[in-house]
Amino acid sequence: MTSKLSVSFIFLGVFICHAAPPVVSDVSLADQIPDLVQTDPKGKFARGGKSFCGPVAASNSLVWLKTGKKSDDFNFQYSVVNKLASAEYMKVDPVDGIGAKGLIRGVSRYVEKDIGDSDFVLKYQGWRSTPKEHFTGVRDPQIKWIQGFVGMRKTAWINLGWYSYDAEKDEYVRVGGHWVTVVGYGVDEKGKPNERMIVIHDPSPRTGADPNDYVLLSDIKTGTLLRKNGSRYRSASGLLKMGGGMHIKSSADVALIDGVVGLDLK
Repeated sequence: MTSKLSVSFIFLGVFICHAAPPVVSDVSLADQIPDLVQTDPKGKFARGGKSFCGPVAASNSLVWLKTGKKSDDFNFQYSVVNKLASAEYMKVDPVDGIGAKGLIRGVSRYVEKDIGDSDFVLKYQGWRSTPKEHFTGVRDPQIKWIQGFVGMRKTAWINLGWYSYDAEKDEYVRVGGHWVTVVGYGVDEKGKPNERMIVIHDPSPRTGADPNDYVLLSDIKTGTLLRKNGSRYRSASGLLKMGGGMHIKSSADVALIDGVVGLDLK
């Protein structure tokens, strides 16, 4: 015969077994990784840094990985940015900036020549063009994959697309792109656990003085991505929208993740 007490323990055991697992988070490096502004006049960047989001976002991580600490030596980071933007590294277009191919090329060269590490992995998830040897085969970037590149010897950069959105037609027209640095995940700005949160450093001056932007990622279920001329890119289904604390460019309605470059120094 089962007593009331033993029944209680049975139900308690069932409850414990089916309890939701805790949300894993890591924001330990968010305040240590630099957050340089791409239009900082002291950097003397070409065209005032308007197209320098790629090398600036990459420099945030690379300065941290090279020094292992937060540095107040902004002159050093300025030099890293200008080196990354050069023809030998990313070859940044003065108007259009760079895509994943250029960022990967520049980061790879910097890690080998300037950090002195030849044992590293550079991988890409996304739908825009990138070298085959770095492509994972995944066209729709995944949250867990992005979060997996937060760590002492890891980093990730998001290539987001700026889109205007027509709700009646459910169409997203791409009006530009931008690079940001992933520095943490798993909690919102109040420290509340949320598995769909990432923390970024955005090189744009529109983000203000607070270095950490807490961005909520949500799934796009329907719609179509279009070029400015109206031709079709692809279905929007499966992509991630960057909401919450994301600072949206004034000429756009939404930010979608077009691709992600992940670096692991092993």
